[in-house]
Amino acid sequence: PDGAFEFHEWCLRDTDDLSDMPLVKRVNPARHHTVESLRRRLESPSMTPARWARFACGIFPEHESSWIEPSDWDALHWDVGGIVEDEQGTVGVRIGVDAGIAIVAPRDSGRIAVKLQMVHAPPSGRVALADVEAALKRIAETYRVVEIVYDRDQFERSADLLTEAGLPMQEVPQSPKRLAQATATLWRVASGGLLGHDGDPVLRAQVLAGQPRETTQGWHLVPTNQTSGLIAV
Repeated sequence: PDGAFEFHEWCLRDTDDLSDMPLVKRVNPARHHTVESLRRRLESPSMTPARWARFACGIFPEHESSWIEPSDWDALHWDVGGIVEDEQGTVGVRIGVDAGIAIVAPRDSGRIAVKLQMVHAPPSGRVALADVEAALKRIAETYRVVEIVYDRDQFERSADLLTEAGLPMQEVPQSPKRLAQATATLWRVASGGLLGHDGDPVLRAQVLAGQPRETTQGWHLVPTNQTSGLIAV
């Protein structure tokens, strides 16, 4: 009120051309931002229109949007070609209140198929790790599992037991850096139409609940109790 402080908001308008790099540069005054560096950022395979508008142009939507449009996810539903018994694939595990187990199998032309299995917690409390171990053993009996990736901070003792039982456990830390790499890959295959799913409504709900976070190591989908299956994928 006394004029001793003012706030500068560097942003474009919704009606501006967000692909006009000299214009975008005007709202990115830091010296390390150049027209060329901004163009490379926009053309990155991991960039999405919503992230570009928010983090490069300062345009914040009235309602927080998902990282992928519902119609784009629904278009990835395959009527045929889902994951079948005795198929070869990789399994990912994410432990939260519930546990998400993702099965990912390669297809021709660089495509992949994904399938989700959830292990739910009791009405009060968290999922029992013994139930997750039993689910992974059943999956290993049903499919030809190449490896089962997990975060040791979440699943160390169980992973040791499963290794002793002959399952191919592989530690992959779910750190922000690794999540950024995984998120970029997921976005690339999904936006390129290379990912296929079986229309599972549980996976759909988790995908649409996923929220991006921008960090110095890139953007990644945030692990929450509502997205353990998405993070596993």
